[in-house]
Amino acid sequence: MTEVEDGLEIADPRLGRFHLLAQSEARFLIEDLEREVVFTADDAGKITGLKVQNRKGGWVDMERLRN
Repeated sequence: MTEVEDGLEIADPRLGRFHLLAQSEARFLIEDLEREVVFTADDAGKITGLKVQNRKGGWVDMERLRN
């Protein structure tokens, strides 16, 4: 996930870079893939992870991939 001049982008080494289109404060649509991303935050508002919608409509919890 990267902040760019005109918003946010998400990158995948296999798929490329995609612009995120805001749907709400925590929910975004991945442009061109038409899948959603939902950010999760702690009580202080700090982003703690994200969930990405997969092709079958399920969700992948990206928190597991953090270092």
